[in-house]
Amino acid sequence: MILSQLELLDAVGRGLISRKSGLEPVVDLTSIGLHLGSVFLKYQETVTPARLPSSLQTEPVAVDGDGFVHFPPGACLLASTEETIEMPLDIMGFIQTKGTIARGFVTVHLCDGQIDPGYKGSITLELVNLSRIRYLLRPGTPIAQLFLHKLSTPLKAGYAGRYQAATGPTSMRLE
Repeated sequence: MILSQLELLDAVGRGLISRKSGLEPVVDLTSIGLHLGSVFLKYQETVTPARLPSSLQTEPVAVDGDGFVHFPPGACLLASTEETIEMPLDIMGFIQTKGTIARGFVTVHLCDGQIDPGYKGSITLELVNLSRIRYLLRPGTPIAQLFLHKLSTPLKAGYAGRYQAATGPTSMRLE
């Protein structure tokens, strides 16, 4: 079951979703709006090994003097949400790119769009510009939606993986 506006407002009221800026989370009819945080990363090199590496080095992408990050065609960036969440043990989240941005051929997540019960922290976004358009990204821009789904029964223990308690974009960690 997808949570609707009243249940989402209750989750916000209980402090399960907050924004680092101090602004109120944006609650829509069936989702919570997610906004770009202020830190962006890109991988330093392109590697094509026979097996996936355990990690890749990243470097920060600077916000220019006008407050934008340049996002050219084919670019891939790691970003995070301005929102931080505390996922209860009876709820799971799924992220979807905002429709307007998706229509511009930008994706916010490639495959890892789920937020497990028990996760706490900001959400890493895998931004890819699939278009021929050179975009300018601004921290704070609405970029995605978080849908909360009620589990049939609460879990006894929640997520305790390597990405727990993220405070910004987090690069791959296979081991």
